[in-house]
Amino acid sequence: MSGIVKHSLTRIVPVVRSNMMQKATMISGPPKNPMPFSEKVVLGGTMCGLILTPMLWILANVKHYKNPTGAPQAD
Repeated sequence: MSGIVKHSLTRIVPVVRSNMMQKATMISGPPKNPMPFSEKVVLGGTMCGLILTPMLWILANVKHYKNPTGAPQAD
């Protein structure tokens, strides 16, 4: 069995290897067009707001999650 697998791998690997294209995608150095500080502040504030809003909404409405309307009261 291992002879069959080894033989097929020796035939498949060169074909797969020749189809692979190596391409460098890493770019280093300073940006060509620096982002203004005001834009960074707006984008940072927007991201923080969008991340924190659902959490703060849930914390503010925990009482509704503990005892929703129409649920039987525990004695």
